[in-house]
Amino acid sequence: MERTCVGCRASVEASELVRLVLGPDGSLAADPRGGAIGRGAWVHPTQECVRRAVPRGVSHALKTNVKATADALLTELAAAGRRRALALIASAGRAKKAAAGATAVTEAIEHGLAEVVVVATDARAGAELPLVAAALAHDQAVRFGTKAELGTALGRGDIGVVAILDQGISASLKRATALLELPSPRQARGSKDAIVTETG
Repeated sequence: MERTCVGCRASVEASELVRLVLGPDGSLAADPRGGAIGRGAWVHPTQECVRRAVPRGVSHALKTNVKATADALLTELAAAGRRRALALIASAGRAKKAAAGATAVTEAIEHGLAEVVVVATDARAGAELPLVAAALAHDQAVRFGTKAELGTALGRGDIGVVAILDQGISASLKRATALLELPSPRQARGSKDAIVTETG
């Protein structure tokens, strides 16, 4: 199903966008799952589109006054992406669609079962495993969370690497972790393309 980005106005598959939900007070909340109740608009998870979308693009699309800033939404998107990613890893664990630990992940990759590999940001040894390093190099892995966070999501102790074995969960996980790559408001203010000049 195609949706239109309220930032750049391009019509693309909904899977490439993030849904924004309008609150009763005119605030915006990120809806990475796309199923929250309420009026919504869609935006590419990029700094450029978010800055074009908020508040004018969303206000125009929803025909109402939106009380939000691009900086606040960038922060909200990153937080929502983190929550969503952890929930997806937990869901994969409950469904027996996750392989955790160096040996299990290596075997999953060898047998072609790993749809995506999650490498904790503080898991140096895990990232240096030959097959995991290759997955990172070929965009088949994501760096996300800490060993403690991954372990908690799976109901275990610290875990450095996890292979997700389900295609749907993996696709959703990639979209969720992509939100974490959005620049923070401080980073955004320091970049040249964060300065928007309007005339007329």
